Amino acid sequence: MSDAPTSARDPIPFIVLALTATAAVAALAAYAVVSGIAAEQHPWTVVVWVAFCTVANVLPVPVSDHLYLSLSSSANIAIGLVFPLPVAGPLVFAAALSEWEVSRGTTFLHAVYNRAQLAISVAAAAAVFEISDRTALNPIVALGAIAAYQATNLLLVALAETTCRRVPLRRVIRLLPRGPAASAAYLFQSLMGIVLALTYLRVGGWAVAVLTIPLLGTRFALRAARQLESAERDRRRLSDQLIDERERERARIGSDIHDGVLQQLAAIQMQANTMGSALDAGRPDTAADLARKTAQGIETTIADLRTVVRSLRRTSLDAGGLPGTLKRLGRSFHAASGVAVEVQCDTFTADVPLSIELLLCECCEEALTNVARHAAATSVRIALSSDGNAAELMVVDNGVGPASQGCSSGLGLVLARDKVNLAGGGVWIESNLGGGTALRVRVPIPLVT
Repeated sequence: MSDAPTSARDPIPFIVLALTATAAVAALAAYAVVSGIAAEQHPWTVVVWVAFCTVANVLPVPVSDHLYLSLSSSANIAIGLVFPLPVAGPLVFAAALSEWEVSRGTTFLHAVYNRAQLAISVAAAAAVFEISDRTALNPIVALGAIAAYQATNLLLVALAETTCRRVPLRRVIRLLPRGPAASAAYLFQSLMGIVLALTYLRVGGWAVAVLTIPLLGTRFALRAARQLESAERDRRRLSDQLIDERERERARIGSDIHDGVLQQLAAIQMQANTMGSALDAGRPDTAADLARKTAQGIETTIADLRTVVRSLRRTSLDAGGLPGTLKRLGRSFHAASGVAVEVQCDTFTADVPLSIELLLCECCEEALTNVARHAAATSVRIALSSDGNAAELMVVDNGVGPASQGCSSGLGLVLARDKVNLAGGGVWIESNLGGGTALRVRVPIPLVT
C-alpha cells in the first residue's frame, strides 16, 4: 500500500492510475445502487463491517520509508465473502481509513488511491467467492480468493511505486516481506478473515466482536516481529562498525609504533653504535655528548610508548570507579591540552553496571577528543549524575560550538551514540547561548531482579 506522498508534485502516470482505480470503484458503487443490490443490504450489517474494517486498517506495518503493507486482509477478505461484489469493493473504499489520513501525513490523491487499491483487491476476492456457495465454501475457492486478493494488492502496490516514485519493479519486490514466515502470516490472516465471515453468516454480529481480539493480537505480533527485525539489523550494523573501528585502531597504533617508536629506537641504535666508535677512537667528549642524546631519545620513546599503552586501555576504569576515572581523564586532558577541566560527580550515587560505566567513560573520552581537535576551548566541565532511573553525563565546553566542530560526524562519537541507543539511551549535542557545546548522554539503569 502506497504511503505518504513525496514533497514534489505527483507524476502524471500516478495521477492517471489513481483516477482510473477510483473510477472503477465508483462504477461498482453505481451498479450496486442502480441494480438494487445496495438497497438489499441491512444497515446494521453495513455499520458493523465498516466499523470493523476501519479499526483493522489503522494499524499498518511499515516496510520501508515510502511503503507500508496494511494487515487488514482479515477484515477485507471477510467483507468480500459476506457482501456481493458490487457492494464489497465500495464498502471497503469507504471504511479503509489509514493512520496517515488520521495524522494528515498523506495527500488526498494518495489517500484515495490507497482506498481504491484495497477496494479493487476485495472486489477480486469477491468475484472468486461468487463461484461457490458462501455458506458452504469450497476450500479451493477460498484459497483462490485469497490468492486473487493478495496478487491484486501487490500488483497495485508495484504500479503505485513505479508510477509515483519511479522505483523499479524488482526493487519493490525486494522491499516486500517474503519467505515462509511472511507467507504463513498472510495466509493465517486471510484464513482468519474467512473464518470470521463464515461465523458471522451463521451466528451474527457477535462473531465480529469475539474474533476481533485474536486478529488484533496477530497484528501486534507481526508489528513486534518487524521491530525485532529492525533491531537485529541495527545490532549487525553496529557490530560491523565496531569491527571497522577496531581495524582502524589497530592500523593507527601500528602506524604510531612504526613511524614514531621504531624510528626513535633506530636513531638510538645508531647513536649507541656511534658512541661505541667514539670510545674506541679515544674521543670521550663525543661519546658523552652522544650518551646524553641517547638518554633523551630513550626518555622520548618511553613517553610515546606510554601514550600508545594509554590508548589501548582508554575504556578501562580506575579503582575509584567511574567518578575516579573521569577525574583522571580530566587531569590527563588538562596536562595534554592546557584546557581547564572541572569534574562534578557529587550527585552520582546509583549502582550502575560495569557495561554502562564503560559506555559513559567512552562517551566522555570521545567528547574530550572532539574538544581538543575542534573546539578551541579554554575550559571544559564534566558532570556525572544519576536519578535512580538513569545515569547522565554532561560534557560542556566554551569553544566554537558544534557547527564549527563537526563533532556529530566523528567516527568515535557516532559509534558511541549507536551504543547508547542500543542500551536504550540517547545522546544530544546542543549549542550554548554564550558559545560552546554541551554534550548530554543519558542511559537508563536496568532494574536488578
